Amino acid sequence: GAENNKCFADKSRVIGVVTTNATALAVGTPEFSGGMLDYKVAGLHYAPDGKTLNEGTYDLVMRSDVARCLYGFTKAPISAKISVVGEGGENKVATTVVSETKDGWLKLAAYGFTFSSPTISVKISQAKAPAKKTTITCVKGKLTKKVTAVGPKCPAGYKKK
Repeated sequence: GAENNKCFADKSRVIGVVTTNATALAVGTPEFSGGMLDYKVAGLHYAPDGKTLNEGTYDLVMRSDVARCLYGFTKAPISAKISVVGEGGENKVATTVVSETKDGWLKLAAYGFTFSSPTISVKISQAKAPAKKTTITCVKGKLTKKVTAVGPKCPAGYKKK
């Protein structure tokens, strides 16, 4: 599990907080496998009237640097996708919220799912860094041209200096 993960090793600070209205939540840190952080929650499927479906809430606030450590990301912006899957494999999410604060916290939330021992999965991703442009100098007799691009090439008749 995540308890042995080096990204969770710093015990001197709060790494993250989970809040939910579920009556049962898996003990310990989330399971990190297959690129997903998985949380198991459970609750009564129906309200005491036996007809109204109980709707779940789930909020996770996690240090951005811990999320980056788990996924091996750089400091570039990250985004996340949350899914809540019931025991039958059906996706149960009504609303999800994902944001990263300026002070270094990743906030994730799922609302409006029903309880049948759902697993809440968080998949965090990062856009690829844009490729770096380089500049080369090209010459043709006394003429000189600078070409800046990703993988620059000299125009026809010019040679790289």
